[in-house]
Amino acid sequence: MKKLRIWLLFAVSLCVVSATAQSNDIVANIQNDAVSNYLNSVVYTSEDDTSLVADFIVPKNVRLDVPKPAIVEVPNYYKEFINSGIVSVRYCFDNSFAPEVTDTVAVPVGEPGAPIYDVQPGVECYYKTYLYNMMIGWGKLMTEGPVRMINLSTVRNVRDLGGWTTADGRTIKYGKLIRGGELNGEHIADAADIQHLLDLGVAAEIDLRSYYEVDHGVSAFGFKDASQVTGDEIPTFFYANDSGQLLSHLTMTKYLQHWRQEFEFIVDNLSEGRTVFFHCRWGANRTGYLALLLEGLLGVTYDGLIKDYELTSFASLDEKKENIDPVIQFIRQLDGETLQEKFNTFWIERVKVKQEDIDYFIDEMLDGEKPGGDVVTAIKDVQESPVSTTYDLQGRRVSAHQRGLVIRRQQDGSIRKMVKSY
Repeated sequence: MKKLRIWLLFAVSLCVVSATAQSNDIVANIQNDAVSNYLNSVVYTSEDDTSLVADFIVPKNVRLDVPKPAIVEVPNYYKEFINSGIVSVRYCFDNSFAPEVTDTVAVPVGEPGAPIYDVQPGVECYYKTYLYNMMIGWGKLMTEGPVRMINLSTVRNVRDLGGWTTADGRTIKYGKLIRGGELNGEHIADAADIQHLLDLGVAAEIDLRSYYEVDHGVSAFGFKDASQVTGDEIPTFFYANDSGQLLSHLTMTKYLQHWRQEFEFIVDNLSEGRTVFFHCRWGANRTGYLALLLEGLLGVTYDGLIKDYELTSFASLDEKKENIDPVIQFIRQLDGETLQEKFNTFWIERVKVKQEDIDYFIDEMLDGEKPGGDVVTAIKDVQESPVSTTYDLQGRRVSAHQRGLVIRRQQDGSIRKMVKSY
């Protein structure tokens, strides 16, 4: 009788679905409650403030370094079939629902809907709900952050650098840089988690571990390092062989050189449209230092710098502002009017990276143009040029041997921003 009833419902629902052309749009915040409470309740203004993150790491018996899922609920009319295990949700980002770009999540028995993880905040996702192969609901899904933790079962402390706001009002883009713990070595990621990172766009990896750690210098993704590429191909794997994690490292040539190599690797791979995953063993100290130096260069506020560093504590790792404040105090002593300018001085004078690479990095990583910038002028100059040509962001013609962020006019008359790496 139950099967007969299902088929009768199928016939009836065909009429109901065809007659109802209303989508059910969903907006969901993907931060777990502990992280949201911390971010919304704490404001750090200076090194004199005491860390408060430990007050928000509750409950203690669950993972707090993973996001909340967005829940696509089953329409009320069909909820009685949830316990039969035949209800599922299919979702994709281009509204084609082609098999190769569509993921399917079963509605767990006893739950009101299907959990959807890791939809990038601000990006529309399309979904359809099915009973067997009968569509019983559809709509759009949009998630909010700003912190985008990544849901991996065998890897801890993985999150997108996107979402943080800068002092001049811009926002770090999602999907450019992802930080986390190791995928091989002492902690081994399963194939599903590695594939999930690939599905999120990860196409380059920086290994910040040291020579004495298990599986150091081996890409869990199988990416190529400089010894494995040919011609003009840009390597997709870089082994730092111990990246900086102490205050003293800010003045040691070895670690400054490693940060320069890491930065240049990031710039090169961003210019190829690749998402970069960087990690040490735990995704804490070495990973946290690199994240801090990059975020400071992008103009993230003091409050944001500290909070991103302290979020590692939600992965059962003791990372508090007192650990990183001496680094910021060191940076504050350098030349510059703003904290971002002082980070810029560190990267230019201490790490020895090029200003044009910094300009490219900032432009590539942030939504919105820098107030008072010259990008609009450069674009106008390129658009008015009658021939294929290249300008820097000050609207100056660029010769072939120069490196940095440029705007190029293509043969077909279109323009695009790119980095020249000659």
